[in-house]
Amino acid sequence: MDVAKESINNFLSAVPEEANVSLRVYGHKGSSADSDKELSCGAIEQVYGFDTYNEDKFQNALNQFESSGWTPLADALKQSQEALSEFDSSNHTNLIYVVSDGIETCDGDPIAVAKELSDSNAQPIINIIGFQTDAEAQQQLEEMAEVTGGIFASAKDEKELQEEFERAEAVLEAWEDWKKDSLYEIDVQRVENNFDIMKVHNDYSFTTLSTRNNLNSYADVLKRVELITHKQKKELKSKIRETMDHIDDVGDQLEEDMKELSKQTIEDAKKTVEERYEKQTSTD
Repeated sequence: MDVAKESINNFLSAVPEEANVSLRVYGHKGSSADSDKELSCGAIEQVYGFDTYNEDKFQNALNQFESSGWTPLADALKQSQEALSEFDSSNHTNLIYVVSDGIETCDGDPIAVAKELSDSNAQPIINIIGFQTDAEAQQQLEEMAEVTGGIFASAKDEKELQEEFERAEAVLEAWEDWKKDSLYEIDVQRVENNFDIMKVHNDYSFTTLSTRNNLNSYADVLKRVELITHKQKKELKSKIRETMDHIDDVGDQLEEDMKELSKQTIEDAKKTVEERYEKQTSTD
């Protein structure tokens, strides 16, 4: 367990400064004796966060417990789901790492709970590390990762465990950089779209204004050469105004439609980036 604690600390020291970190421990009270099952299975605590990573505070939280009892994996995930309910996936990227050295022993169904958690509004990426697990425990942990679209890694010793956290760190950093670059490019495109829409609207407005002025001038000329009466000129200019006002309204609607199309396109592009980011960080 000391090896796992050290690896977790090393991993968290490299997460983004603004990230909210939480540590939830389970089965850390009592012993593996039958007489301690109720106590141990009910021992699930969030001992850190949600808060930014502070090495000293996090280390103190880690040092509060030792691996000693039963393994309530399912109930621990249920509590994680409740805690993450306020962190909607549309505004947050949620990541859960489950580190376990054994199979569920508290009569829960961690595979079903993991699937439910993955499908919740938080939609967390759930990656699982089995540390020195036997074949039965490894199979269960692998199935948990499979139903959530996460990854499972088995670590038999300190080196393998540390390598897995380092790999996860590198993958997250690479995809975080890709996400930032992609969103920046989308924002640049949004600005360019706005300028294009402005140009179209300005050109349209200039053309309609020129047309309005020309038509009114023609009406004046027709009256001047006595092809129409003063009353007819007023009626003609009224028709010109009515027609050009309608054309102006069409231009305004066209501008709004272009803005809405641009907005929807940008939102779709951002959604695609977010979906690809979450997919890749959960499967690579």
